Amino acid sequence: MAWQTPKTDWADVDLFTYADMNRIAANVNYLYPQASLKTNWVRNDFLDVTNWEALLAALKYLVETIQIDTDVITSTTLNSATMNAIEQQLQDLYDKVEINDRQHVADIFFGDDLYFANDGQYPSVAENYVRGV
Repeated sequence: MAWQTPKTDWADVDLFTYADMNRIAANVNYLYPQASLKTNWVRNDFLDVTNWEALLAALKYLVETIQIDTDVITSTTLNSATMNAIEQQLQDLYDKVEINDRQHVADIFFGDDLYFANDGQYPSVAENYVRGV
């Protein structure tokens, strides 16, 4: 699925719908395909705690792996503050991944990027990356 621009202007009067869950889950799956979150929610589906916790776990994994400067979201309350935080976090994660892609970042180890030159060799290795450990 393609990336969908997150809704970052949630207000208290906005209702969370199946379309919102599909967008959020699809964006998580875009960044982290192994999450395999459900993206075919329909009007009669009921969002349960298991599905919500799977979403939060995938976000936590992304935040800790990609290393963006944000708190891990743990709230199970579906209000505008939580939704804005989740959607902004997804946008921040996407922005960092896109920057890394444009800069040809080969990998991220413990928060430090390893860059590769045009010949595929690593000109510099992150300080906290140790081979063979």
